Amino acid sequence: MFVLDLSGSVEEAYGMVLELARQTVSGLNVDRASGTRVAVITYSDQAAVKFYLDDYSSTADVLNALVFRRAG
Repeated sequence: MFVLDLSGSVEEAYGMVLELARQTVSGLNVDRASGTRVAVITYSDQAAVKFYLDDYSSTADVLNALVFRRAG
């Protein structure tokens, strides 16, 4: 599970935050059958679940979902 700070205070590090998550996920074999799952919560002014542990069943699906807008 990732909890990502996307608030304005990390604006310069935004790309690095997402790249770290992507690199970590790339090293995983996301697969419901094996039990490896990923979830993401982001926060800025409020926390928001972006996707749950059972939303995606492959590493590629998770990587495609790791796209978030910066906080306003």
